Parts: sequence; C-alpha cells; structure tokens
Amino acid sequence: MGTHGTQNTYRFLQMPRQFVLVLGCVLFFLLPQGVHSKPYEFDPILIYVAVPKLGGTEIPGLIDRQTLYLSVTDLFAFLKIKAEAQPGGTIAGFVLHQLDQYTISLTDHSITYKGQVHGLNPGELQEFEGNLYLQISTFGEIFELSCQFDFRNLQVKLEASPELPVFKQIRRELMRKNLGKGQHYNPDMAFLPKYTLADFEGLDWNLTLNKWLGLIQREEQVVTGTPGVQSRGFVSMGGELGYGNFNARINWFGNSELTFRNVDLRWKRVLTSQNTLRQITLGRINGASFVTLFQPITGIGLTNAPPVVRKSFGFHTIRDFTRPFWIVELYLNNELIEYLKTDETGLYHFEIPLNYGSNKLQLKLFGPSGEEELIEETVFIPFLLLPKKELIYHINAGIVQGLEFDQLANAQLSYGLTESFTIGAGMEYYSGLSDRLFISRFTTTKKLGNNVLLSTEWMPDLKASGVLNTRTKNGIILDLSYENLAKGQKAFPQLNYLSLSRISAMIPFKLRGKMYNSRINFTELNFPKSKNQTLLWSLNGTLFGAMSNFSTLVTKYREAAFVTTTIQQTYRLPADLMLNGRVQMNYHRMDYSSFMLGLEKRLQSGLRVNTFYQVSLKFQNSLMGLGLRYDLGFFQGTTNSRLQGNQLMLNQALMGSVIQDQVTGNLNFSSKSELGRASLNIVPFLDINDNNVKDKEEPYEFELSVKVKGASSTKDPKSGITQVRNLMPYQDYLIELDENSLPEISWRLDHKKIQIGIKPGNSNELEVPIKVVNEIAGKVVLNNVAQGGIRVLFFNQDQNLIKEMVSQRDGTFFHSELKAGTYTFRPDTAQLRMLEMDWESGETEIRFEQGNFGDYSAGWEIKLSNKVVQSLPPNAPEESFKNNYFQDSSFSLKESTVSKPVELTPSLEILNQNNSQSKGDKVMSSLQEKKIIYRIQVLASKEMLDAIQLSRLPDSVQHRKENGWHKYFTGSFDSFGQAEQFLKSSIMPVYKDAFIVYQFTEDGLPSSYFPGEYRLPGIDENYFKMQIFASKKPISTVNSPFNLLTLEVEMHHGLHKYMTGGRMTVQEAQAFRAKCVAQGFADAMIVEYTGGKRMVKN
Repeated sequence: MGTHGTQNTYRFLQMPRQFVLVLGCVLFFLLPQGVHSKPYEFDPILIYVAVPKLGGTEIPGLIDRQTLYLSVTDLFAFLKIKAEAQPGGTIAGFVLHQLDQYTISLTDHSITYKGQVHGLNPGELQEFEGNLYLQISTFGEIFELSCQFDFRNLQVKLEASPELPVFKQIRRELMRKNLGKGQHYNPDMAFLPKYTLADFEGLDWNLTLNKWLGLIQREEQVVTGTPGVQSRGFVSMGGELGYGNFNARINWFGNSELTFRNVDLRWKRVLTSQNTLRQITLGRINGASFVTLFQPITGIGLTNAPPVVRKSFGFHTIRDFTRPFWIVELYLNNELIEYLKTDETGLYHFEIPLNYGSNKLQLKLFGPSGEEELIEETVFIPFLLLPKKELIYHINAGIVQGLEFDQLANAQLSYGLTESFTIGAGMEYYSGLSDRLFISRFTTTKKLGNNVLLSTEWMPDLKASGVLNTRTKNGIILDLSYENLAKGQKAFPQLNYLSLSRISAMIPFKLRGKMYNSRINFTELNFPKSKNQTLLWSLNGTLFGAMSNFSTLVTKYREAAFVTTTIQQTYRLPADLMLNGRVQMNYHRMDYSSFMLGLEKRLQSGLRVNTFYQVSLKFQNSLMGLGLRYDLGFFQGTTNSRLQGNQLMLNQALMGSVIQDQVTGNLNFSSKSELGRASLNIVPFLDINDNNVKDKEEPYEFELSVKVKGASSTKDPKSGITQVRNLMPYQDYLIELDENSLPEISWRLDHKKIQIGIKPGNSNELEVPIKVVNEIAGKVVLNNVAQGGIRVLFFNQDQNLIKEMVSQRDGTFFHSELKAGTYTFRPDTAQLRMLEMDWESGETEIRFEQGNFGDYSAGWEIKLSNKVVQSLPPNAPEESFKNNYFQDSSFSLKESTVSKPVELTPSLEILNQNNSQSKGDKVMSSLQEKKIIYRIQVLASKEMLDAIQLSRLPDSVQHRKENGWHKYFTGSFDSFGQAEQFLKSSIMPVYKDAFIVYQFTEDGLPSSYFPGEYRLPGIDENYFKMQIFASKKPISTVNSPFNLLTLEVEMHHGLHKYMTGGRMTVQEAQAFRAKCVAQGFADAMIVEYTGGKRMVKN
C-alpha cells in the first residue's frame, strides 16, 4: 500500500468515536437487511447444451457476469441421471449405478457423491425460483461432466462418460431395434435337397507303411527281428445312387487275404421333410446292437431320429415380478433375444427357447430412472432328454459278419414323458448267445432341477447302471456312476468285473487372473476274487508362461499301492520353436522313472519338423526320434524314425482325397478327407427369358455379393460361381444376396434370402436368376395442369392387375419393376368417378423386349378433364330402365341367410318424381337410418402422447381411448375413395402403419364418440364388393334410383358394372346383400377381389 493510502487510514482511525458510531447507525438503516456481502445479480437464460454423439437441448441457466450455472434437475433429466428433489433444498439420486449415489444439499452447501463429502465454495450452488443451479466447473470436478462455455454463442459443450444412463439407453434401444436380425430369419424362398439317380462324388485314401531294421533287445532277451515292411490302408468311395447317398470302403492289412469283411458298403437315404421316417440305411450299420460285438453288422436300419445333432430342445418358462413399468431384457448365451415392459403389477413372463447343452440365461432389469438389476441362471439340457410328447424309434436287423453269421434284430423306443423326464424300452434278438436269445432293455432320464440329471439303464439278468450328473453356477461338474453286471454273463465279454463305481469332479478356478482346471477321478472295480482302486488328480493351466499339466495317479491292487506323478510343460520360444518336457516319478520307489525332452520347429505353412529324446530309468534304455509333417495341398503325410537300442523303425503315413468338381467336371485333389462333408455352388446368372433356369445363352454374373450364414465362401474368378465348403450335411443354411452389389440398376432379385437344405457331397447347387426389369415414367394432368393423388393401375397382357400407384404432387408416376412383355396402364375409373373427372387419353399399351439391359420409357401422359354429366330422361319407362340396368343375369347369386344382419352401409331414401315413396320389387325403400363416415387412424399408443408428440401429428387430430389404447384419428370423408386418396398422398409417407376406419353416426350428425370401428381390408388382401347392376352402355346415375349410392364403375366382360360397398369382409358383404335384397335390389351380388383382381367365381 502506498504512503497516501496509509495516511488516509491513519486519519480515519483518529476520528472521534462518536462520529464512527453515528456513521455505523446510518449505514445500518440505509443498507438492505441481511446483506453482509456482495449480492449475485443473476440473469435467467436458456443455454444450449451439446453432447457429442447424443445431440443437444436447451437447459435453464443463470449467468452472473462470466460465470454460468445450470439447472441440476434439467441437466440430469437430459442425461437420464436420476434426480429427485426433496424438501429442504436437496436433490438426491445416482449417476452410473445404484451404488453411485449422490446428494446435493443447499442447507449444508455440500455435495455427497460415492460416500465422499465435497464442501462447496460460496457461490458454487444457487437457488432460483425453487430450483438448484450448480456452477458448470463443479459438474466436471465432482461428476466428471466436463463443461466448456461459449459466452458469445451461449452454448455449452459437455463431455460425458459413455457409461452414462443416456448412452446406455441408446445402446439398449439399438440392440432392441436389431433384435432378431441374424438370430431368427424368415427366408423369401426355401429349397429342399435334390437327389439324383447316380452321381460320383470322389474318394478318400490312406496308406501306412512300417519297416523294422536290426534286432529287438528287451530285458536281456534277444529276439531275432524279421526285417520287412508292413502296410495297411483303405480306399473309400462315395456318391449318389438311387436317390440316396452311397459309400464303399475297402480295407487291407499287408498280405492278409481280402474277404467280404474287409469291404464296407452302405446306402443311406435321409427324408428331412418327414416325421414318421427320417433315415433309411442299407448295408453296414454301426452301433446297432445292445450287446458287445467285435464283428460288423450288415442289414437294414430305420429311424425317425434327425440326421444331425439335435440343437433345439423346447421352451423354459420364466415368470416373476419386479417393480411396475420396468424394462426387462432376456439374454440367452450373452445374446439379447427378447424384452418387454412390465405392467402396473410388475409382472414379466418369457417363454425361452433352449438348446441342448449349457444355456446361460440373464435377465437385465432397467428402471425408468436408470436403475439396473441382474439375475443369472444356467440351464443344462442333456442330449438324452427328448421334448415333451416326442417319440424316437430305432429298428435294426441284419447278419453279424462272423464265423457263424449270427442273426440280430432289435427295436428301441424313447419317449419324452415330460419336459424333464424321458423313458425308453427296447428288445433285441441275437442268435450268437448260448444262454439266451432275447434281451430287453429299459432306460430312464430324469432332470432334477436345472443342473442335475439322473440316467438309469436296466437289462434284466445282465446289467444295471445309473449315472448322476450335476453342474453348479461356478462351473463345477460332478459325475457319479455305478454299474453292476450279472455273474457269468456273456453279453459283454470285454467286461470281466462284477461292479464298477466311479466319482469324477472337475473344478475350474481363477488364481491371479489366470484360469486353471482341476480334475479328480476315483474308480473302483470289483472282481470275483479281488478289488482294484485308482485315484487320479490332475491340474491344467498356464505356469511361468508355459502350458502345464500336473497329474498324480494312485493305484491299489490287492494289498499293493503305487503312486506316480507326471509333470509336463510346453514352452513357446522365438523363431516358431516349441519346447516340450515331461518328467515322471514313482513315489513308492522314490526315484524318477522317465523323462522326455522334445523340440518342434515350424519351417513354413504346412511343414513341421520335430525331434525328441526319452530315457526310461526303469528299463535302462533310451528312445530317440525324428519326424516330419507336411501338407502339400493335394495330399499330406508324416515321416517318423525311432531308434531304441539297436532297433530302428521307420514309419510313413500318407492320406488325401480326390473330388470331382460338379461345375467344371474336373478332378480336384485335397489333403483332407472330403467324403461325408458337403459343399455348395451358388450360380448367379442373368435370366433373360425369365424362366428361372440357366440357359446356355444366359451369362454368369460376377458382381453379386453372397453371404452364407454360418460358413465362409470363395468366388471362382473364371465363372463367377460362389463356392461354399465344409458344410454340415442335412442342415439348412441361409443365403443372403445383396441386390445393391449388382452393377446395373435394371437388374433385380426376386428373392434376397434363400434357405437351402444341404445333402452330403459337392453336388449341391443353387441357381440365382437375376431379372432384367424395365421402367416407365409419365405424368397425370387435369386440363393441362399437373394432378397429384390419382391412382394409376398397371395390367399385364392377361389384364391382371399387377401394380397400383398414386401420382406425386407434380403429377408424375413411375414403375420400375416391369419385366419383358406387354402392359397397359390407366387411371382408376372408380376414383375418377368420385372426383367427377373424365379420362381423355384412353388405355395405353407398351411393350418391352427381352435383353441384357432394361429399357426406360418416359414422356407418357394421362389426360383428365372435369366430367360433364348427362341425366336420364325424367320420363324413362320402368321396362327400359330394367333392360338397360340389369343385363348380367348370368352372375346372379342365391339369396344369403344371415342370422344377425349388421348395419354396414349408408341408408338411402329413393323418391319418385312426385316425391312419394316408390313401390315395387326393384326400388329401395327408406334406408336413411345411419350414415357412414370414413376416418384415418394415424397411430395408437398405450400411453397418452404429450404436447410435443401431439405437435408432430397432422392437424385436427382427434383422440379417443378404447380398450386401454389411446387412438388418434384425422379427417372426415363421405366416401372410401376420398379417404384412401388422402391416406396415400398425405398420411402414409410419414405414418406407414396408418389405415382407414369407418364409423356410424346417428342421423348423419357428427359425434365425438364412435360406437363402432372397423379396419378395412387392404388392396393386397381378400375383400368383397357389392355389384348393384350392369349395363352394356355407360349409364349416368344422376336423377336415377341410384343417385344417392356411392358407385364405382368397372369394365368386365364387355359390361359396365356398377359396384358399391367399399372393401368388406365376407360377413359384412353377406349382411349388406341381405339388406339390399330386402330393400328391392334382388339382383345385387357379392364379388370377391384378390390382390386387387376381380375373381371370376363369386
């Protein structure tokens, strides 16, 4: 402080005390009460808050010079953060999760967030008109809502966490919008597999050669080895024969004699579309016996079991309660499959499709204020269970290829008694058993809870067994099994024990962020004179960067016990080297029994070399080896050499396959087994003649993009054919075709999603015809002025209606889906009559020729003019009237009987020239009881729309609540045609689901309450109209008995047919005709329409 300021302060302090006291009193009374510091002068204003990837909105704010405050409740409401105002100037809620609770207190001038109290500086929190406003810098410091204020533009840019409730809600809504895409699909077309009489597919081959050199030395005994070569192998051929799959396999073993036992022949036909019989097998049938056989069986097998591994099981019901109006999302195996919003009671109910195996269920519950809850459940469905009321049978009969050629026949039935209980029973005849000919078997499978399964098998006088499996939420699997065999049984000669008990447990766990698996197995075998027990413990996981396995085996036989521990590790080294090590130690001898060290090097793709050295301390010998694995594309093989003492063994194994390409006819060589697999060729071509068949002159199309769900595909650059390999036979695959990938705009696809059934082999083929379409464009004019809203009808050369469109506001219309052929187009005469217009230009014909590219024809014009009405002579005789109006007697309809006629059409009163009611059987009496008005229902909602939502609807919208729905209507029209024109031109471009309803009003007066409401059938649906009369010449209905009817004129079979009644259902049409007949129109007839086309038979 300067000298001058110090002197003034000193002088002030020297003033008399009385003067200071008087000055203080004056200031006390002059200043406002309660102001002890500088007041804040706020300017309330709306601030635009913008959030990246979200948008922006206006939030109430306060400005004090350069400092900005934002309304807490309004900003949090925009970000979907729960904020509840409480008494005493307090706001409470949570941000990201229920645990992230906060409290903003004006009284304490503090914010509590996540359990931490943040004291606020003076001025950071303000109250204005009952709302709390927080300084924008505080939003960032405490809630991590970084705000940047642009004072010039009065705009705030807010950087928010992507985990905020508003972003999570957007992501959830996007997931719900895409719900079912890729999970469930509705193909446009489906094809079943097609079999041929005979077709060669290819063959698999395998050859193994072993050669020994030197002498075999073992435990001080020397055995002279016979140097030579041993060989074995097989050739397997497959294809189609007799509209089924045929496979022949020949096995040989060195110089042994080739007999019929070395040949396996099998023919199989799969009927995927049948439920009673799905598979027929002739020849070699595998796994067809109850007893144990060491020889193959040749015979026949029949079953209705599906040919592929069953995936879908059934449905699991979840029904529970939560809080009202919460959204519940259902996830199956981490994929959203369904969601709903609870009602006033909080009830939610799901029918969940389950698959065989493990099904992980998750219920995510979201409250209206961002609350979240999670419920998890795992349901395991074993493959032994069948869906409820499903029956599966297996029937087999054949000859056992042994020395005696024994006969065998059996039948096995399995039935899903409930969703959790499956029973089975079977009977077998086998002539190879000396003590019995017939064997019976009974099985049960019971699901106890979601993750416990009990299976039993009983074969009287032979065997009884049971298995109990359980799984916990933590992934622990526990298996208990017991098997008891009858003493002296001969059905299972390989089982020489009396009973077997086994306990197995697998326990996964996580340690320091890494997963490990621990397995324990205990087995006890009881023999007639002894007992054998084994206990095995193993641990798998990653230790010190190496895949490690630790196992300990304890074996107790009679009184002796043996304990062995094995440690094995695999290390990944630089330069694509793999180092393997194994050590085995015997505890009962307290020494190491053996150890092994191996090294493997990957030289290039498909080529690996390996070597190892193994020492056995027990037998005091060593083993060295060198091996080579290679894959050359057309075959693969291994070459190994083993040296043990002075014994050298060489091993060579080769395998491959030869497959015929169904497109080119060439033979392709592969290093993998291809028989039994399936492939698909997708052939897109330009279908010039529109016959859906690939002809020689029709070219292939290279540019069409193809996707196969569940498989990968490649495109042949020469032919443009898409080839899909390694498909599962007998399964259905979805083919998705991208029409936008076609190079020409005039090329179209009739079907973009195709489901095709796959048979074994590479003869599956799907031809995709690409259609060539043409386009026509024109304009509708009324007195040389563009006229919108006019329906233009297109007909093919058979005069069938194929397309209906409405001219735009500028009068233009176009149709871009016309294939080669002859077409005619004209305006809708019924609509022209209602609009009192005439059609001047006449029906127009156009023809498009076949070609590789579509044509574009423009400049067409439909000329309209205002109608000039000519009345009938007032004194026209009745006979003349009848002869002119009713000449289509061949289309008469017998009178319908209706139990309860429904008032569906406007009542009319027909008067004669003297204003007296006409008498006679051809003239209607007074019908003016009710009047029909047509309205358009724009939308319906379970909740009433707010002011902002209502402002987006068309003008003059009326609201009505009915059956729990808030319905919104617009318009009021006297005829269906007027309502339909307004619907298509003004409403449907914005509201796609809008439709026309019609209601009654008493005495023709408007009413705010409509007792009846009916949805009218669409143009593409079946509907009915009423034909009143027909005439060879056009007749004016003005000043006629029909002048009050809303009539439409149709040309049919050379007659002008006059229709009324709009679009009705068959019940409405029958009731309408009954009333017309009662009122004098005895020749009224019902006419049916399908897709806008009049049906011949009525």
